[in-house]
Amino acid sequence: MGWTVPSRALVVALMLAPSIVAPAAGQVPTQQPPCVPATGNLQSLAASLDRVWGTRTTLLVCDGSRVPFGSQAKPGVVYFVPDQARALGFDSLGVVYIIAHEWGHQVQFQRQRIVNAFSFSQQREFNADCLAGYFIGAKLPAAPDTERRLMAAGAAIGDDRLLHDARLSGPFGNVIDQYMAPNPHGNAKGRAYFVQMGYRDGRKRDIVSCAIITPNLEDVAASADGRSGRLAKAQADAQRLASAVSIYSAHMGTLPPTLAALTLPVMNAKGQAAGPFLPGLPAPPAGWTPYSYRQAPGGRFTVTAEGDGTQVSVP
Repeated sequence: MGWTVPSRALVVALMLAPSIVAPAAGQVPTQQPPCVPATGNLQSLAASLDRVWGTRTTLLVCDGSRVPFGSQAKPGVVYFVPDQARALGFDSLGVVYIIAHEWGHQVQFQRQRIVNAFSFSQQREFNADCLAGYFIGAKLPAAPDTERRLMAAGAAIGDDRLLHDARLSGPFGNVIDQYMAPNPHGNAKGRAYFVQMGYRDGRKRDIVSCAIITPNLEDVAASADGRSGRLAKAQADAQRLASAVSIYSAHMGTLPPTLAALTLPVMNAKGQAAGPFLPGLPAPPAGWTPYSYRQAPGGRFTVTAEGDGTQVSVP
């Protein structure tokens, strides 16, 4: 959506201001539920996230004094707690980051078919940070300090920062308890790194290099027409396949036997399940050969395709 700097200021004002509803004369005041559907600019943000990632998710805004959690995601629902953003000192960009990060877990669940997408895991948290960074890079207008501010927001919710931040004590002590789980979210350096990685991919309208997912952006190179579009699609597809091979290899300790193996769930020697790493194998551009996969000594491999008098080979 067409965000501008003034609109971001308006967004955060709407998001962080308390909701005050005066009862009509003669009526007894009734308390709103602790979580209510998002409206206005927040609902527009939710709709944009759904369009980009191909998800179907409801955004609820929660009163931090009445819920025992911070911003989080459950299947089909994202809960945003403005009090948490205030406590962190987040500006409008930080608020968008929080919501986009939680949407990342919806992408994992709805698009990547990760059943346990909402349980604590450092890998899934970094992945959600990357997806949040991509959305912000692709959909929000660039400013000279956007990347720095975004990395600062990611670092601010690193485990090492949160566990030593007195601002989140007291009413938010229960939030801190979450980060004591055996599978933490990740430290400040890691979270800043992955949100930066996604942001830079988004600025280029490129593939998401740290997640096997294709965003629905009209100006992504893979959707272009003509010879240049076919070449861009082949390059993007080959990179997606190569990324999936690398993720498979990191989990299993060995290269996949075929590209088709990337579309199946697997379990490694430690009993840890993962996958599918791709929802399906991409079809090559019109007139191009199918994508081929060759292994080489030392854990090396190539993914290639040919067409329009040229060859694409990754890595």
